[in-house]
Formats: sequence, C-alpha cells, structure tokens
Amino acid sequence: MAEQAGALRLTAPSVGGPIDVYRLTAEGAHALSDEDVEQVRERVRRWAELDNEALDQLPRS
Repeated sequence: MAEQAGALRLTAPSVGGPIDVYRLTAEGAHALSDEDVEQVRERVRRWAELDNEALDQLPRS
C-alpha cells in the first residue's frame, strides 16, 4: 500500500497533503522535523552513490 501511495504522489502530486514522517521505537513515536527528513535524504543519496561506485568496480562479463 505504501508503494502505491508513493507512486500516486509522483503521478498525481495534487492528491493528498504533506507527508508526516515518524520514527517508531519501543519508547513511542517521534515526529521527524523537516531537517531530520533532509538528513535522512542526504544519507540515502550518499548510500546510493557508494552503491553505484561499488557496482562500477565489478568485473563486466
């Protein structure tokens, strides 16, 4: 269901409102600020760069 909602937001951005992101732990739910979300996005971007660099090093057959 989450993938469908994400796809819908990409193809019809006027559907729905802002998305709230929460971190769920045993201690409870914590809403992430815009700054928190941007930090996560940056980590994901860096992970993707490193992943691509590693894949580029694999031998081609």
